Amino acid sequence: MRANSNKIYIQLLDKFTGDLFSNELNAEYIEEMTKKTGNYKKFNLFVDMVASAIHRKNSTVGFDLLNPSDIETLKGTKRSSINTDLDRLKKYLVLNYAVAYDRYHYFQNGFRVHYPLPLILNEEENCQKENIFPGSPNFRKEPTIKETLRTLRKEYQQLEYEYQLTVDKLSENDKLRHQLKTNKPNPSSILKEKELIEKAFDDYKDYAEHEIGVLKNELRQLKVLRAKEKEYISIIKEKDNNIGRLIAELDDSKSHGKKRISAATNPRKRSSSLSSLKSTSSDRINQQILLPETRLRRPSPMARFDPTQYIREKERKVENLRR
Repeated sequence: MRANSNKIYIQLLDKFTGDLFSNELNAEYIEEMTKKTGNYKKFNLFVDMVASAIHRKNSTVGFDLLNPSDIETLKGTKRSSINTDLDRLKKYLVLNYAVAYDRYHYFQNGFRVHYPLPLILNEEENCQKENIFPGSPNFRKEPTIKETLRTLRKEYQQLEYEYQLTVDKLSENDKLRHQLKTNKPNPSSILKEKELIEKAFDDYKDYAEHEIGVLKNELRQLKVLRAKEKEYISIIKEKDNNIGRLIAELDDSKSHGKKRISAATNPRKRSSSLSSLKSTSSDRINQQILLPETRLRRPSPMARFDPTQYIREKERKVENLRR
């Protein structure tokens, strides 16, 4: 506060926001304002009262800080959205004092008088203090109450969400602790289960060793059978080669025999043709009446060789050996 004979300058700093409010009031405004309250004060006396309230020299004098909306509420008027923005730009430093300060005694004890002093937000001084000016790229407009409320709601929702997550995790931890207590393993049951598992493992091991021995024995037998099979296959191939050679020799002998028979029958055919020319018609009739002579079959000195039958017989013998 600074004051002279006809002016008073009041400056107020908001510690929470850092905003600076100030105003310069002249003597005429102060005296007129005190007259409207019904308790007139001269300018010099009013300055002394303000100084006493600032330095707390007298308990009967003090200050109240109000917004324009608070003033309207006290007056009983409805609050508007315009005044909401105005609360950020304007404050009222209300000087209140008890009537005992003037040594007057009224019938109502504790009666106090209020003198509102308007203070305006000094944006230029705030910008100079922060080295920021309106229009500069670093100039930041103070958030409105709606924006502040919106930010606070978001922070509250985030905190509520984190709190719920913490509660869920704590409840889950409690459930796990309860399960650990109720499902605590019994050492005796663990030993019994271990013995059962070891016994089952030993039984399975014995069974596996037995099966492995059986499989090894079968594998040895299979190797022996495969060796015999190869031997039998080689024998069959050798016999098949002998059969082919015998069939070829038989074919050669048959072809030589046919040539000899054809050479012996050629003179007979020529004599029969001459006799047929000399025969008469009666002889032809007699020959027709006579029954034809039946040809006598001579038994073959040896049975005919059947190669197909021979091959089948060999295959049957091989099958019997495999069985």
